[in-house]
Amino acid sequence: MHRPGPSPRPHARLVAGALLAVALVSACDATPSADDAASPSSAPTSAAPATSDAPAPDGTSSPAPEAPTAKPVAVRAGDVTLTLTAPDATADPGRDGTATVTVDPGTATGTGSGTGPAGAAAALSAAPGATFTVHTDGSATVEQDGVAVGGLTSPTGAARFRLVDPGVLAIDGDAPTSTTLGTTGVQDAAWGDREGGDSLAVTPTDWARRAGQAGVDVVWAGLVADDPALDTPTMHDQLVCHALGAPDKATWNLEPWRPDVGLLQVLAARCNPTA
Repeated sequence: MHRPGPSPRPHARLVAGALLAVALVSACDATPSADDAASPSSAPTSAAPATSDAPAPDGTSSPAPEAPTAKPVAVRAGDVTLTLTAPDATADPGRDGTATVTVDPGTATGTGSGTGPAGAAAALSAAPGATFTVHTDGSATVEQDGVAVGGLTSPTGAARFRLVDPGVLAIDGDAPTSTTLGTTGVQDAAWGDREGGDSLAVTPTDWARRAGQAGVDVVWAGLVADDPALDTPTMHDQLVCHALGAPDKATWNLEPWRPDVGLLQVLAARCNPTA
């Protein structure tokens, strides 16, 4: 029969208990508490977002694109030649002896700072000795030695002519526009009898019908050149009246025997004053 060994000594049991307590305390210290986990000092540190250290703008900017180059273009109609200076300008001849100019003043640097004559964005220059007259209806007459030799219809859209000097006409605007140069105002003129007197039936060209005052000037110059006796106030007033009030009428009938009562009275009489 086996003899039981001696029981553990009391002090040995105390040492074992102490060792167990130390082990438990060490394990608790190694496990963070909920408060410790929420503490900023115990949270992992993340990298702060990088801040831009680019220098502040210094006020400089990229150079502005250069304005399109304005190249001279010849505009020819009849015996009249004008020089058009504008970016991307064209001059297209018409079958009726006219020439239509198309420009976009807005593609240049603007009125007063462009590349055309006298700084205009787009401009028309007359031949030496020729001059321009701009009318209130927007049209412009080309004159040589004081006689109308051609004319320009009012520019389309919101564009306008501006007289830079007697021989240079600026075209101001900020959108594409066109104008037509014409030099022939009369297609036909024939004498007949109307209302008991001589009557000159004038058939204007299509250009003259839509050229406003410039068209009147060219028609008148052509009529007087053929027959200087027509150069009277009443004949001129009747012509203006037809151009203003009946431009699409088949013929503009002018009677030299009608009284000279002034343009307003001629207009009031529908171009046929009697007293």
